[in-house]
This record gives sequence, C-alpha cells and structure tokens, in this order.
Amino acid sequence: VKTLSRRYDSMNLFQQQLKEGKTGEELVYNWLTSRGYHVYDVSDDADWQAKDVDFLAFSTDDVLKIEVKKDNNANWSGNVICELISNMKTGKDGWWLTCKADRLIVVMAPTKYLVIDLPTMQHLIDTGELVWDSIRDLKFQESSHYYKDSRCGLIKISKLISAGIAEIYLI
Repeated sequence: VKTLSRRYDSMNLFQQQLKEGKTGEELVYNWLTSRGYHVYDVSDDADWQAKDVDFLAFSTDDVLKIEVKKDNNANWSGNVICELISNMKTGKDGWWLTCKADRLIVVMAPTKYLVIDLPTMQHLIDTGELVWDSIRDLKFQESSHYYKDSRCGLIKISKLISAGIAEIYLI
C-alpha cells in the first residue's frame, strides 16, 4: 500500500472538496436534463446521503440513482479512484462500500464524463473478476496536522471500458 500526501493551506479541505463536488454535480445535472431526464437533486437529503446518491434521474421507462464524483486527475492518470475507507483512524467505510447508486458519473473535465455501471463494477470487484490496480493510503494535510487519512482503490479506466461497464462521453 503506497501513501500519497497532499498539503492544503488556503482553505479547509472539506469545504474545498464540497465546492468542487457541487460544481461537478451542477455539470451532470445540466447534462442529464439536456438528455431528456427529469432530475431530482437528493444530495442534501440525509436518507440519500447515507446511500451516497446525489440524483434521481427519471426517463420515460427508467429511474436511475446517480452518484457524481469530480476527479480532474482521472483525465491525465487514466485511473478512477474509489474510497474504500473514509477515515483510517475510525475505520469508517468509504463511499465505495456504502454507495447504492446505479451509475457513478466521474466528471474528468467540464466536457468529459465517465459513466460507470456501479453495481456491476462492485460485483466484479467483490467476486475477483476485476481487481484494483493498486490500493493507496491518502493523507490530506492542512497546516501542520493531518486532516484526513483514507484508503482508496485505483483502477484503470481502460479496464472498465474493456469490461463493458463504462463509457466516456464528450460533451
């Protein structure tokens, strides 16, 4: 397990990540509505937060539960990062283990989205048919103390596309 450290001085890490996440959610909301979905934002609802679901997207014949992650690094690294343990000190499960969404939409850039069939990916990982390319401990440092330690799995985007469970959309 490798450890990666990042230092944040200018803004509280949580607030910075929340702001970035909301930007990604807004982009996906607009994209889904432009594709004809009726989208309901449930990201502030405690019940849906517990399931890590941001949107309910209704079409004429389907309802999709959507989770949005904004990851600018995915564009250049070619990897998707999935939080396995949210807090190493408490052992709190990361969103990978709690998310009940049908689709994970990773905003790689304002005009580039990766859409993943999340239940299928979770099943393939659980059964060993698909494996993490690496597991990493991430330490986020703010000033002189660590703000958050988490453990994440990284998997190549090309592997997800080859498995037929992900597509890239250029907007």
